Amino acid sequence: MTIVHFSNDLMMASTVRNAVSSASAEYRLVGNHEQLDAVDLCAVSSELSGRLFVDLQDRQLSPERLRSWVEKHQAKLSKVVFYAQHVNETMLSDAKDWGIGEVITRGQFFRQVNQLIQD
Repeated sequence: MTIVHFSNDLMMASTVRNAVSSASAEYRLVGNHEQLDAVDLCAVSSELSGRLFVDLQDRQLSPERLRSWVEKHQAKLSKVVFYAQHVNETMLSDAKDWGIGEVITRGQFFRQVNQLIQD
């Protein structure tokens, strides 16, 4: 299983990396779209085993480029999760409107990260 995490928040990345390590999965932290584009889940595995976690508050995030990457890797993604602080209601609502994956608050993501990796 490969976990791709789009974030520049090193504290959250550390939390996710520890959870991924406990699950014996591969962790790839990407901080911009060039790094994300370099991740090719189709080359990594023939199984539906990828997960994408996206920090919506990351200033490097482009919804259009992200959607394009998700569409390209859809056959390999078993889960896509977007998260942002609960006070960013518009950001969370916009992400829900994209119709891709699950949208939760940052606090929910932090509390559920182990479960999100295992499910």
